[in-house]
Amino acid sequence: MAKHEHFSDTPTREAREVGDLATVLGKSESVYIRLSKLFLSEDNARKTPPTQRGIEELASMLEAQGQLSALQVTQEVTEGQATGRHAVEAGGRRLRALQWLASKGKIEADPLVECKLIAKQRASEVSLTENVSQEAMHPADEFDAYRVMADEGQATAAIARKFGVPELHVLRRLKLANVAPKLLMLFRAGDASLEQIMALASVDDHERQLQVWDGLPSHSRHAHT
Repeated sequence: MAKHEHFSDTPTREAREVGDLATVLGKSESVYIRLSKLFLSEDNARKTPPTQRGIEELASMLEAQGQLSALQVTQEVTEGQATGRHAVEAGGRRLRALQWLASKGKIEADPLVECKLIAKQRASEVSLTENVSQEAMHPADEFDAYRVMADEGQATAAIARKFGVPELHVLRRLKLANVAPKLLMLFRAGDASLEQIMALASVDDHERQLQVWDGLPSHSRHAHT
């Protein structure tokens, strides 16, 4: 993958930078702002800082796949005058990950970043909405997604790079994706635990997995059993 590929070659480039903000404010059209002109807003609803590991994992995803969603920003104004800087109201983890990539020379030093401009009075609302509306994916969906990519011929190492996870994590998830469909249905429905599925995945034979599951009373289906 070419260095800087995802962040330096945006359409119409300088022409798409902020310019006349009044014509963009409140609209859904993206604007492109230099990374050096972005900073984390004090109004961001997420006050607990992410872990360094989390930032680096997200950075790996951004490096592999590019920026998939825009940052929500407000214009910084001092004494009635725009400073040219913008506060990131939603997307703080992505901002930190981009800054980390730039500091490591993995993307250009000051790339254009896709943003959506929002009104200052909506900052807290938008930030909270983005954070509370995110629902974690069911683990079985992750298993299936990895399996689809593997079936398409993507190497486990390539899949791992795309999602910023160790290759061993992908291999384990692919192993879990090979559990009998009936058992995965039970897992999705909450009638089987991840620990039980992991134990059953220790053998590849679906018939044997089902024999073990069906041969034990419900109160004895502990993972170690």
